[in-house]
Amino acid sequence: MSLCGTLDHQDARISDEAFNRYLVTHEALCENPALLSDPNLVVRVSGKYVKNHHANMQSRTVNF
Repeated sequence: MSLCGTLDHQDARISDEAFNRYLVTHEALCENPALLSDPNLVVRVSGKYVKNHHANMQSRTVNF
């Protein structure tokens, strides 16, 4: 998870560098669970970047 920005268009690209620069650590998430509602939250799923609300459904099927 990263606060690297919003994906306003389906074809928008986020670089690995930008994603890594704004990574959300486990510690940060524990301290501030509201990060899950941040509109800039982007999740990397199988190498693809998706907005948080799209990733929520996918992450429910992934075992951590």
